[in-house]
Amino acid sequence: MWKIKLIGFCLFLGVNTFYYSQSRLKYIKIGTVEGVSETTEFKRVGGKAKYVQLLKEFEESFSKINNGYPEYYRDYSIIDFTSPKLLEVKLYPKRFVSNEDKKNLYFWSVPMKTKIYKVYYDINAKKLHKPIETSQGIVE
Repeated sequence: MWKIKLIGFCLFLGVNTFYYSQSRLKYIKIGTVEGVSETTEFKRVGGKAKYVQLLKEFEESFSKINNGYPEYYRDYSIIDFTSPKLLEVKLYPKRFVSNEDKKNLYFWSVPMKTKIYKVYYDINAKKLHKPIETSQGIVE
């Protein structure tokens, strides 16, 4: 009997985790670039429309650097505990993201030694910082 309860509990946790991750992630496409963001990020800048406008401003200024890195998926997030408030964008190579991971919006599921980039955008000053090369295995 305890085995049945354990299997049921594991299934419950798996389904709960899957549905939670699906409801909190939002697919975003701006022009030709694709990305993902958590739905909680919308509230940090005053709603979805303002958030999308912020991302458009970022992509417009970012397109001047290496043609905007079109071969990378984006993972957008707001860092609001710093002064100034920053938009952090992680860039993941498209060639390492499987179709299944793309469908599930798991762009960060890439091999450990894969080079990814982080870009910071000062929201108030509209200033773009240079991309920082990093990887999944580096703790910052």
